[in-house]
Amino acid sequence: MDRLVKRLFLVCVAWVISSSSAWAACTQDMLDTGYPPSNAWPGLGPVPDGQNFPSQNVCLTDEDWFKFQIADGETLSVTINYAPSEGDIDLALYASNGSQIATQTTSTGSRSIEWENTTGSQQNVTLSIIMTSDSGGVDGNQYNLSWNVTTSGPPLCTADSIEAYGN
Repeated sequence: MDRLVKRLFLVCVAWVISSSSAWAACTQDMLDTGYPPSNAWPGLGPVPDGQNFPSQNVCLTDEDWFKFQIADGETLSVTINYAPSEGDIDLALYASNGSQIATQTTSTGSRSIEWENTTGSQQNVTLSIIMTSDSGGVDGNQYNLSWNVTTSGPPLCTADSIEAYGN
């Protein structure tokens, strides 16, 4: 609940700041021009398999959202790299019902989330990329997003004494 209050506060602050004529507009990226990931929950459509997104922009007034379809037994790994001197960016992963299932909020210039789907069915999950502070000389911060999905195979069966008898 505290995170929701913080997010609502940031949205209100961002609206006040963005309505000021002295505040520069956030640089647009492919997300702002209609590509499937979007600037609003829950994202428009699933991100194509293996697609990475270099040179994206996020601002206090411009969140980015990506939707992924993850099959049962698959693990989603997401990494963003950015310049911490331009501001802090947080990652969060949400289930289709809106509950947060993973987050990464350290301020190192790199964020990673890894989530394994153990639900028994395919899940649509949504990644949010949110700028929480803007401390640099330009409005917003640029980031590079990379992701991959891996499948963990069945557990290996170790041979035992029964295997020696062909059973």
